[in-house]
Amino acid sequence: MDANENRANAEALYARGGKDQVLIIDHPERFEPQKARVFAEGLALPLGLLPDLDGNGAFVQYGSQIRRYIDTDKDGKADKFEVVLEGFGIQDSHLLPHQFERAPGGWIYVAQGLFNNSTVSRPGGLAFAD
Repeated sequence: MDANENRANAEALYARGGKDQVLIIDHPERFEPQKARVFAEGLALPLGLLPDLDGNGAFVQYGSQIRRYIDTDKDGKADKFEVVLEGFGIQDSHLLPHQFERAPGGWIYVAQGLFNNSTVSRPGGLAFAD
């Protein structure tokens, strides 16, 4: 049974976290074997991911949110996150926000499945209904 068939189960899943990780390869341009390092962990089903341009963070979809995980102490691992957008539907885990793509003007495009009902907003901000 998909936890997302029941909203309370889905919310509990994301609240307790999971075993998923965000891995970083420091020099993907090199044509040699490299070891990935853990940037963020304790996640459940993070489908969308995009490294931040400043090199200190990454945008990650988590449950009903898009978060920016940040390495503030420069040890190579995220030690905090901030919620960028919230209110994405979690009815179907296959349709969570994904395919993060950079666009001109600093925009980031995100795909979300058609059947997840959402009312997206910035934290404490104006909502954008789908």
